[in-house]
Amino acid sequence: VVRTAQVVIVLLVPGMGDDIQCIKAGIMEIGDIFVINKADRPEVMKTEQELRAVLSISSREDGWEPPIVRTVATQDKGIEAVARAVEDYRSFVSEDRIPTQRRLALCRKRILELIRDRVLKMVVEGIDSEQLDLWSRRLANREVDPYTLVDRMMEESGMKKGILE
Repeated sequence: VVRTAQVVIVLLVPGMGDDIQCIKAGIMEIGDIFVINKADRPEVMKTEQELRAVLSISSREDGWEPPIVRTVATQDKGIEAVARAVEDYRSFVSEDRIPTQRRLALCRKRILELIRDRVLKMVVEGIDSEQLDLWSRRLANREVDPYTLVDRMMEESGMKKGILE
């Protein structure tokens, strides 16, 4: 998700032990915005203080300081603040004349996915269903390894061997 999303929102709930679990999981490094939902609970201050402490000892390469937004979703409180935080982040990223690493990685991933999808479509369109069943049986019976099988499938579908290497 982190490699795909343009904005990552980490959602925490006070009193659920999320604070410690998130720190352990390394999730604090991926958040662009931190939302503490159920902010009407008494433990909200403790959760926010711990979150601020963790964020204060880390810095981001892009210079963005992730905001902490409190919400009470069941009462529709704080939703506008989350939307503002998203817009602030988008503005921050778009003002940067040099693309951020995340945007570059996202664009690279999209390009590779499009290539993969188009090549797959070309190969699949060149294979009839009966032939695919035959190859599947040969693979299941261990008569052929999957790499050799895919090379043959690509050759038979009109793709030149090695085009993707």
